[in-house]
Amino acid sequence: MTRRDLLRRNIALSYVHVALISGIAIIAPTLVLYWQEHGVTLAEASVIEGAFFLVIALLSIPNGMLADRKGRKVAIVVGSCLFALALGGYILAKEFWGFLFAEVVLAAALASLSGATQALVTDSVEEVGEGAHKKLKTVGNLRTVSFGAWMCGSFVGGFLFEVNRELPLSVAFVFALGAILVALCLKETSIKSDVATVALKEQFLKAFRFSFKENGRLKEILLLSGMFAGLYHGGVVLIPGYFKASGLTESGIGMLAGMFHLTAIGSCQFCVRLNGRVSERQLLTIASVLIAIGYGMMSLSATIGCALFAFLFHVARGYTETAFSAAVDDECSKDNKATVLSIRNTLDSLSRVAMLLPIGILGDAFGFGAPFAILSVLAIGVALILVRERRVSGVLEG
Repeated sequence: MTRRDLLRRNIALSYVHVALISGIAIIAPTLVLYWQEHGVTLAEASVIEGAFFLVIALLSIPNGMLADRKGRKVAIVVGSCLFALALGGYILAKEFWGFLFAEVVLAAALASLSGATQALVTDSVEEVGEGAHKKLKTVGNLRTVSFGAWMCGSFVGGFLFEVNRELPLSVAFVFALGAILVALCLKETSIKSDVATVALKEQFLKAFRFSFKENGRLKEILLLSGMFAGLYHGGVVLIPGYFKASGLTESGIGMLAGMFHLTAIGSCQFCVRLNGRVSERQLLTIASVLIAIGYGMMSLSATIGCALFAFLFHVARGYTETAFSAAVDDECSKDNKATVLSIRNTLDSLSRVAMLLPIGILGDAFGFGAPFAILSVLAIGVALILVRERRVSGVLEG
């Protein structure tokens, strides 16, 4: 095969790799319930989730720098191996500290993969001479594959959990082994020789200045992405218990989670088709309003009717994640792409950490109503910021 053919194959293999990594969705809908069955409280669950996002925040930028210096494939292979190690740890874990260890290793794996996978794919698109629209479409497809795998995993995971509590973990471990094999088959894209010789501190400072001082639009995108990440994940430790309190079985929770990801898939493709046609500020405002309505209705009572309003913030999630990912990629060059994408993941993770622990403590103290109401108010605050701030650049239309 020619190098051009291998680079084209990278795109297809990356879709497969993302699908296998996203196979962790098979444990996601019932994971907090699994922790609680082993004596973990909501506050402790928030500590585990908070540690997860904190490790991602600490390691994303170093791993992005590694991907820019040593190659995307190296970071992807390392991340895939850590992913399998984390799931092996989860199979053995039976109490809080075991879950915390497995979650920290899982975070290290995803930090290694965070900027490298998208950078490899978009580099491959650029090297074979495809245009900007093809790159946006490829990023949208990556998100669609990820959400699709999450949808399928969520559908199946709940049923497997009812059959055997450890079965979803074993299946996810098999997926992780498959991800390692696919990662080894990837073709490395070209690396600028001057990047590999720059001192690490200088490389980081250069990427940081580029993100927050030299490029006003990129700074705006990164800050908005962090705001929305905090809103989406603030209630993540509460939602499984909320659904169970609404009368859903574990398999029902998995089915509903799968429908959420199906909604996000449609929203991803909606984003691609809106490229350059609609005011981004208006769409982000609508997204924050949808999140506010979803959390607001869920704060009223734990019923199936109110739970269905969670669909609203998955509509917003699919669209905004694709838009932010493509927009950040557009502002980067090959020599800093993985690092800047990792800076975005770091900001997103810090925002999630800031939300998780207080929300978990409130959930233990007051139930679901108060924390969901607070998240709804915060989403309204983001909407008001977007309405008042008329300098918000178009994320899609750039």
